[in-house]
Amino acid sequence: MRENPFPELPIVEEAPVDWPAPSLELTRHFVMLGDTRISYVRGGSGPTVVLLHGLGACSYAWRYTLPVLTKHYTVYAFDLLGCGESDKPRVEYTVERLAATITEAMETLDLREVALIGHSLGGGVALQVYTNIPTRIARVVLVDSGGMGRQVHWLLRMSTLPGAHGVLGALSQPRFRVAAASRAMEQRRLRRLQVSTEEQQIMTVLDRLRDPGARYAFLSILRNVADLGGQRQSALDHLGDIHVPVLLIWGARDRTIPIEHGLHAASIIPSAHLEVLDRCFHRPQIEAPAEFNELVLRFLQAEEWPPDMVSLPQRVRRVMRQERIRRLAPAALAMTVPAGLGLLLGARGRRRVLRYRRPA
Repeated sequence: MRENPFPELPIVEEAPVDWPAPSLELTRHFVMLGDTRISYVRGGSGPTVVLLHGLGACSYAWRYTLPVLTKHYTVYAFDLLGCGESDKPRVEYTVERLAATITEAMETLDLREVALIGHSLGGGVALQVYTNIPTRIARVVLVDSGGMGRQVHWLLRMSTLPGAHGVLGALSQPRFRVAAASRAMEQRRLRRLQVSTEEQQIMTVLDRLRDPGARYAFLSILRNVADLGGQRQSALDHLGDIHVPVLLIWGARDRTIPIEHGLHAASIIPSAHLEVLDRCFHRPQIEAPAEFNELVLRFLQAEEWPPDMVSLPQRVRRVMRQERIRRLAPAALAMTVPAGLGLLLGARGRRRVLRYRRPA
């Protein structure tokens, strides 16, 4: 089976039909915000934790995190507006609009002293929610978060071009078998990471994008946060105004949003601490769930923050150097092979000249 050439991008993110499974002791609920219905999965008891997923995902993105957190906390995993089981109105999907619906939902449900956890796009939404209602937020976890720099994967930048709606619609059709191939490659990658996979019955994001409404919401969100030049929105000017404990978690091999963004954010946020998961790409909560859950629980239960770990930036920079070498290796090989062939052919040519000249 061929390797997934873009393992850092979200391929398998859509929930199975029976999500959440009854065995998980999670229940799906809806909150009405005027005429708009927002879906969330809830479980557990104790202090409140809110989970916000990334682009092209839904609450199912937290399938390995929810069973752990619900043992200690009351957890709300929302489907952002335009995603999952939430409504998909024909509106412009901005980070501000997504955050406004989560803000209103949290106020309607009267959620207070919330630990807010956001992944990728959800991290950018979480930052805006904190700006909207800082008195309701007790802690923040940002996982490979958007909004902290310009760089973003070139496939996402290309997807902002005109015509992407039709291309995604065509690729989502079963006859092209792109979704099935993506699912198979993702399963193989997760097995290599020693993550349990029971993904056979789930849909891919391309399956969901067969729905024109879901496809419109996906592209509207993407085009409002990125363009050909990279990410369009930045929270860097506001990070210094965050006055609650913050944990940043990043995959060392993330090429969707590079680790440099996390390192820079950690230097700005007053009470921030960065943790790096060496094997992970863009989704640590799926790619290394045990390590991810341990970091989150330790943070949520910490009485003092940030921890005294002066050596961490050195380790982060070491991981960054290793990842740069890994990224540059194919290019170096591509340059080395032609150069070596050139030297070899040149040497053979010289020998032929010498052989030709010897008789004279």
